[in-house]
Amino acid sequence: MKFTIQRTALIKMITHVAPARGQRRPGSQLMRLMACDARVFVIGNGATCGVEALVFRNGSCMLDRMRFQQLLKTYHPKKNLTFELKENVLQFGSTELAVPIWNPTAVAPAEFQRFPVTDDWLAEEAPNPPSLNSSQGTPLGSQPQARRR
Repeated sequence: MKFTIQRTALIKMITHVAPARGQRRPGSQLMRLMACDARVFVIGNGATCGVEALVFRNGSCMLDRMRFQQLLKTYHPKKNLTFELKENVLQFGSTELAVPIWNPTAVAPAEFQRFPVTDDWLAEEAPNPPSLNSSQGTPLGSQPQARRR
């Protein structure tokens, strides 16, 4: 599993899957982090959150929700983080986090619309810039004359 995601979006998703106060039960501190189909999902306590991200390799793992969220907050000034799961270690920034349960494959929790990615906009010809000697503007380096009354 390897993906890049906006750090604040991931923190917000983790907050949404937290159990309500007074409803904590065994296993409620665990969450599943999943990357597939150009999206990253956080699943826990009967809730699923997802956001679009740059996914290089699919995969999923189980993490301690509170510990993971606290680690993410330590990277405060960074806007985006890249995560990579190798064997049973999740790496991001300068952190290596042991992951007891992981899977190199992942299936999205629902069906999503997929949009084709194309580079057609590169093939379009850009309009020609105005020449320096044309009447469309002033030559480079000269200033227009101010009108005097």
